[in-house]
Amino acid sequence: MIPVDWEPRGPVWTYPGLGSTQELEIPESDLEYLRMKAEFKPAQLSEWKATAICGNDILGSVLYSSGQVAVKAGKLAPVGMLLVSLVLYFFQSIYEEVVTAIPLNGGSYNVLLNTTSKRVAAFGAALGILSYLATGVVCSTTAVHYLGREVDLPVVGSTVGLLFVFAVLSILGINDSATVALGIFIHHVVVLSVLSVVAIIYVTHHPHIFRDNMSTPLPPVDFAGTVVDSNAVAAIFFGYGAGMLGVTGFETSAQFVEEQKPGVFRKTLRNMWAMSSGFNTLLTFMVIGVLPMEEIYTNKDTILAQMGLVAAGRWLGLWVAIDSFVVLSLHMKQLQISTLTNVRST
Repeated sequence: MIPVDWEPRGPVWTYPGLGSTQELEIPESDLEYLRMKAEFKPAQLSEWKATAICGNDILGSVLYSSGQVAVKAGKLAPVGMLLVSLVLYFFQSIYEEVVTAIPLNGGSYNVLLNTTSKRVAAFGAALGILSYLATGVVCSTTAVHYLGREVDLPVVGSTVGLLFVFAVLSILGINDSATVALGIFIHHVVVLSVLSVVAIIYVTHHPHIFRDNMSTPLPPVDFAGTVVDSNAVAAIFFGYGAGMLGVTGFETSAQFVEEQKPGVFRKTLRNMWAMSSGFNTLLTFMVIGVLPMEEIYTNKDTILAQMGLVAAGRWLGLWVAIDSFVVLSLHMKQLQISTLTNVRST
């Protein structure tokens, strides 16, 4: 009799054996939960709600950029703003193509992560976080300055307090409502539109202010601690640099692209470019037509409220000041959310 060796010869995986079967019975309650979870689709943002969230950011920047550009570029301030609008137009096309190819939250960090190395993406995210933090301080300071026109406030203490309050809200996870953001956005657009119309009427009745400003010399340039006389090229260059403050928030839409309906992202970029370019350029031009240069330099931190006060009276100056405080506070809140988004992404 020949003995039989039942041990497999060769790789074990070639002899899987007979295996086994199991029969599972899932409770009906669990099945119902899984069905509901599969059928649930979170509400996605429409065009104007998504535009409102990031539009409050970019149109909030108008409140402090006009004065800063006028201080740097003087009578050539509108030229700097036009250059910013031109650059933003080309950037809009590039940003739209890149983000729609990889529609994931994270903005620039997500773009760099999928096109470069992890190290480069982390470095870009760090720069983005620094930008958000710095802009948040500018927003809170400007908001306090606008409110300080009507109420006597300590600038430093109020700024720190405002930053602390919204930081706590962000850490607790209290986010903005899209509907509330849309209401604030519509109100802000109405305020800027009324201010623009009133300023145009004022300029047509007082054209001598614009002519006088056009005859003033360009503001001197502080270059590495040395004050030197300016020229047209230097004025436009520094005005363009300050004008980039006026488009802060353009990248915000990419931070929540997954929450937007299909095709909405490119529309938000288009809407933001059109409104920021129009209001930035027009209001900067109106500032030079309504206020003398000395008054512009003195009120650079609350330039639009001062323009409303001169062009229409106290009611418009007060309206602009209150609207500015609300919008800039919301802008600061969105910057903190963007900062937390970048931190979580990395």
